[in-house]
Amino acid sequence: MAKHKHAAPAAVEMPTLVDVLDALPIDAEVAEDIAKRGSVVKTGYKKLYAARAAEAGLGKVAQRSCWDWLAQTLAGEVLVDGKFHEAKPCSTRTASGTSTGRTRARAGKAASG
Repeated sequence: MAKHKHAAPAAVEMPTLVDVLDALPIDAEVAEDIAKRGSVVKTGYKKLYAARAAEAGLGKVAQRSCWDWLAQTLAGEVLVDGKFHEAKPCSTRTASGTSTGRTRARAGKAASG
């Protein structure tokens, strides 16, 4: 019986997580924010959060957080057209009987000192 020689199968290179994340449509501004240092959230987590949101077709706001129920609720309470709107959290705090003066005083103190 004659032995047949078969060609070895071609090696298939599996994409890495970085390759997959790079292929997703992550907002350019979010990508810049991910690269910045000084956050308590590790870069790998930020990339994963952005990738999940991009894969789901969600925009910039969702790509900047883990987009769990708390992040979604807070975004609904303080963002207008994807931007922070100071009057929204103040009106919520006023309605709940929470003072807004102390936070503003602290913010002013931090900015000046």
